[in-house]
Amino acid sequence: MARDQGYLVSYISKLTEYCDVLVLKGCYLIGIDEITRNVNNANVNYVNLASPVINADIKDDPEGFVNSLTVDKINVLNNIQYAPEIIRFIRARYAHIKQIHSVERLKIIFSTCAEIHYLDVLQEILQEKMFETKLYPGSAAEAKNYNSNILDKLYSPKIREGLYESFDLYQIIKESSFPDLMHYANHTDFFDMLMNIIISENFSFLYKLNSPSKTVRLMQSLAKYVGRTVNHRRICQEIRLDDVTYPAYYHAIVNSFIGFEMSSLPERLYKADKKNIEIWEIDNTEENKIINFQVHDKKFYFIDSNLLAYLLKTDINPKLYGNFVQFNQIFQNFVIAELVKNTSSYVGSHLYYLQDNNLNFDVIMTREDSNCLAFKIRSTDSYTQKDIDDFAKLKEMLDEHYYRGYLVYLGTEVKKLSDDVYAIPLNYLWSSIKTVYETSPENTDNTDEDAETEEQISA
Repeated sequence: MARDQGYLVSYISKLTEYCDVLVLKGCYLIGIDEITRNVNNANVNYVNLASPVINADIKDDPEGFVNSLTVDKINVLNNIQYAPEIIRFIRARYAHIKQIHSVERLKIIFSTCAEIHYLDVLQEILQEKMFETKLYPGSAAEAKNYNSNILDKLYSPKIREGLYESFDLYQIIKESSFPDLMHYANHTDFFDMLMNIIISENFSFLYKLNSPSKTVRLMQSLAKYVGRTVNHRRICQEIRLDDVTYPAYYHAIVNSFIGFEMSSLPERLYKADKKNIEIWEIDNTEENKIINFQVHDKKFYFIDSNLLAYLLKTDINPKLYGNFVQFNQIFQNFVIAELVKNTSSYVGSHLYYLQDNNLNFDVIMTREDSNCLAFKIRSTDSYTQKDIDDFAKLKEMLDEHYYRGYLVYLGTEVKKLSDDVYAIPLNYLWSSIKTVYETSPENTDNTDEDAETEEQISA
């Protein structure tokens, strides 16, 4: 089941009430075209900039096209990457509106399948009236529990111990994918088509790569590193790219929302001698040389675990458990991708990993208020005492920034391991509880979530 289109249309329509420019970014085939067509229904002026006819008119008179945008409707400009020349004229029009203090509001929704930095010039004029969001393939939490964000549950004050319903992990991973994938009996056929589209229309057109097909080989190499820090030097040699061109190929993949990078947790967050530095200060400096890639401080994951399975040339089914290395990679990728998809709507949130002094955490999630969630991901139905001890060490390191720790595993029991540390089954994020353990007297008060859960049990 794919991410619910109706929910996204409602979410995007709501955003347009607060901002003048909304930028929607996402990979091909996630349904951006259909979503943007339905935003606010009749109150939309929809223009597909990929149309050769429209594109030719824009090339002849970009300023005239911008002047034709109406203030009576929301102007949806799909595939903005095909007409970047209109951006400076749009900026000029907003500057004029601001200068004359006009009460008219020109509303625009841009949609694009690539990270295009030329849109940044609008931010200078619009400030808080411009908002950007990323649309990813469906989240399992959305598919199983409509209109939900798993982070709300993870940050809730009370976690209920108990047994949860068993689940079909393999089917859930398959269902969390691109909408069109469900129409294909053979997943390989779908991803072959997806790669062909991205290579021909994205890598070739936007990034001018000399040999776009090498991006598939690059992705296959990256797939082997899922869950580990990437050795870019070795991959560069494997696919026979030189030091100068390799970064262009790598950034084309990241900027097309096929995969995402995860950086290590900044030392200023947990090292006493560096805590005087503003902890939420983010360094956005671009890495443009292979020499920078040699510092093994980033991990790479795929936004869709079915795509990862395709690149690893394996099928997602119970037989996969027999190949523990690949199973572990796909399971870890799936859990982290779920966090990424749900974090995308949490403004100011960031995901990191931690490897420091034999202390390893797959994900450390931060929020603007500095409350950190820590995750260990175990592709088994058990855990060790070392896992529990690691959370205690992390809590001491992060001090007041630590909020709660989760050990995500394949069991069916939610269990408190220590103060603010819980073992949770994967389906805790969306399933109803099966059996509630007895609670101590101080925890017997029922919250709204408890009442809702009890309703589900009785039903």
